[in-house]
Amino acid sequence: MRSSKFFRVPLLLLLLLGSAAVPAHAETSQTVWYGGYLSMRTAGAFVARDATEWAKMWRSLLESPPPRALPDGHVGIALTMGPRRTGGYFLEMTGHEQRPCVDVVTVIEHAPQPGAIVTQAFTTPWMIALVPAGTRPIVVERQLAGGEKVLTVPPSEGPLLAQMGEACANLVRPKKAP
Repeated sequence: MRSSKFFRVPLLLLLLLGSAAVPAHAETSQTVWYGGYLSMRTAGAFVARDATEWAKMWRSLLESPPPRALPDGHVGIALTMGPRRTGGYFLEMTGHEQRPCVDVVTVIEHAPQPGAIVTQAFTTPWMIALVPAGTRPIVVERQLAGGEKVLTVPPSEGPLLAQMGEACANLVRPKKAP
């Protein structure tokens, strides 16, 4: 009788510790992940174009490994809203469009409705998504809670955007009649 009591405690610990090793965002078929808490305290946009950058993105933002490998033909994009005084804020990816010179990821920043019951704690809403890869730079079009639209160029995409500058200008510039 006494030995079964000691057997239950290690089994319970094993179950608890085993389940703690699996991140809450470990759904392997997902292509978009959301959350409300990060160690990072600034708003930003980040792009991962290879497996090393993908793993680094997850480690730096969430201090965990990615829930799945970066699929071939895709890039990872992470967006953070920066600190908010309460819960109720979140990001929603509404589209990904491949334009002639850039790939545009469109996102809406949602705020809680007036009078909504929300968490009374600082939050840092974030979103990570997989989008089809291209050779064009990725820019993010954010629609802020007030309706204003802001275009953000992730830091890693700046040099690529600069390299494509003249090629894009020639592509979209109206042709002069002979």
